[in-house]
Amino acid sequence: MTGDIDLTREERTTFVSEACDQIDEAEEILLEMEAAGGQFGRRSDDTEKLATLFRAMHTIKGNAATVGLSNIECMAHVAEDMMEKVRAGEVAVGEEVADLMLTAVDQLRDMIDDFACERPMTDPPGDLLQRIRARLEPGDEASQSAAGDEVGPAEFDNLLKELSSSADWAEEERLITVDVDLSEDADLPAVRALQCIMACEENARTAASRPRRDDLEAGRVGDVRKVQCLLVSDAEPQHVQQAIRQITGISDVQVTVRDDRPIAVQKQAEEDDGVEARFRGNGSLQQIRVDVSVLDRLMNLSGEMVINRNRLSSLVREARDADSEGLLEQMQETVEEMGRATMDLQEDIMEMRLLPLDDLFRRFPRMMRNLRKSSGKAFRFTVDGGETEIDRSLMEVIGDPLTHILRNAVDHGIESPEARASAGKDPEAEIRLSAHRNESSIVVQVSDDGAGIDVDALRDNARDRGLLSQVDETISDEDLLDVIFSPGFSTSEKVTEISGRGVGLDVARRNIESVNGNISVQSWAGRGAEFRISLPLTVTTVKSLLVRIGGQVYVVPLSSVRETLSLHEAAIQRAGGKPVLHYRESFIPVFHLHDFFPDIEERRRRDGEEYLVVLQADKGSLGMKVDALLGEEDCVIKPLGRPVDDIPGISAATILPDGRVALILDAAGLFNEMRSVERSVK
Repeated sequence: MTGDIDLTREERTTFVSEACDQIDEAEEILLEMEAAGGQFGRRSDDTEKLATLFRAMHTIKGNAATVGLSNIECMAHVAEDMMEKVRAGEVAVGEEVADLMLTAVDQLRDMIDDFACERPMTDPPGDLLQRIRARLEPGDEASQSAAGDEVGPAEFDNLLKELSSSADWAEEERLITVDVDLSEDADLPAVRALQCIMACEENARTAASRPRRDDLEAGRVGDVRKVQCLLVSDAEPQHVQQAIRQITGISDVQVTVRDDRPIAVQKQAEEDDGVEARFRGNGSLQQIRVDVSVLDRLMNLSGEMVINRNRLSSLVREARDADSEGLLEQMQETVEEMGRATMDLQEDIMEMRLLPLDDLFRRFPRMMRNLRKSSGKAFRFTVDGGETEIDRSLMEVIGDPLTHILRNAVDHGIESPEARASAGKDPEAEIRLSAHRNESSIVVQVSDDGAGIDVDALRDNARDRGLLSQVDETISDEDLLDVIFSPGFSTSEKVTEISGRGVGLDVARRNIESVNGNISVQSWAGRGAEFRISLPLTVTTVKSLLVRIGGQVYVVPLSSVRETLSLHEAAIQRAGGKPVLHYRESFIPVFHLHDFFPDIEERRRRDGEEYLVVLQADKGSLGMKVDALLGEEDCVIKPLGRPVDDIPGISAATILPDGRVALILDAAGLFNEMRSVERSVK
């Protein structure tokens, strides 16, 4: 339920964002609490973690009350009471309490998601509230109901008389009584009664209520059908009545102004100053939230500046040929100044787009905890490198692939405790998620110490599916492992709830390669497997080498260029009918784009001299013939639309200084395509 407060889009977004941050933080601590069991609370920092957990629930409750979300406030308040008991040592820390609180966190997340998507919000489940209250106040329902019956009308009536006879009045305030009747068939009557009191508090300060709010929250009230509230308020009675009538299960509401005279009631200082204070923040705030669309617009603007800078550089070169010395100097200065400004703007915006991988990684411990329970397998899950920063768009791309790979590790990678023990291994397996940054990329790895991938079973399965029908049996294990990324490939005999969700590793590879990244796998029999995802540092610009092939200009990211060579055609040898080059004590395959795209013209230089760009992919090097090397350039990446966005070896496009469009080549895709062509002709 939402009260009468009319939130702006920014206020709604801020509430949801802050609530999600609090829930993520609470979930992380609860998972640690569950894993530690009875040991939690003995370490020096555990006390602070419990305080953080309490503050998270308290903040969600307060924010929800401020914006009129009584359902969320009710759920958070009950969870807050539980954490207060744990913090005070009245409820023992253990798996049961952690599990109960994780369920409450899930419920809060669902309710906040409903609010964010403007869907009807569900009420807190009655069985969950009852389970939490049972832990707070052990005892049967009869004793709880009896405790509620002890609250009589005397205190309520005495307070009414005392306030009405007061001689000291504050301007604009009035004394109001609210009488609410609940329907006989109203579900969760105690929750409805609590919502009525909260609705009153949204419009006034509640001096008293019957039954008491704390009794309702503690579950000490049984079947309640009537609620009375005594308010001190300057609100119009119809506003109070309207707010209560929005609650499900209400049969009648009577709101009465007891006296037209204001009464003297010193308003109690509230914990919050209202919606304005919630969203206004304070002067010491060092961080801001920026709408993603704003960042996208700024990024596109900086990209256009790069294009214009390159165009201006081209004009300078043309003017130099015209021998306009004075103009040249001015234009050159302009180019340099624009270059510095463009680079600063671009770096600032790129930094704004960076997010720590922790924002993604923190979702996985909970998922793995649930998989541990449902699979019956014992394993430790460790996460390293969460502080590594990555472009937010890349984080969106790798979320689903990582989920799929981690589920596969549990379902197919690690063995049962019995099988591990019989193999002489620790019955508890280990699955590790890690990330680090190197000079040219972000690397994310998922590894396990399970049985590894059964290469023989993989070969048989691939042969049965026709994937190896034309390949001889000498294919290396490394090449064979690449088969698991084929569309529709699976070694599972049945679909499971853990990993059999109809999404294969081919989808993961396609998503990752769409941002100029790549994914590979290694396996060691009996010792485990490792998936390695390599991603570019940015998806907006790329330092590149421009080359000419068949009359067209192509772009090669410098991160993929190992070396450029000028060589005579005679230096290229043949092995197995294929061109190769003896390069640094090994032979690397040599190709021309014409091999993959027949429409590209393969020209021959009259002097027999050729240029070769040595490309570096994860699985090795390869040489690409080019007609000319045109120099280096900072290129703005422009994504390709369908149907050309999934062509192997081409990742994106860019706009050249002369306005022409050039394709950006993908070394990993070219390497895989070359291997595929080689296998198909064997």
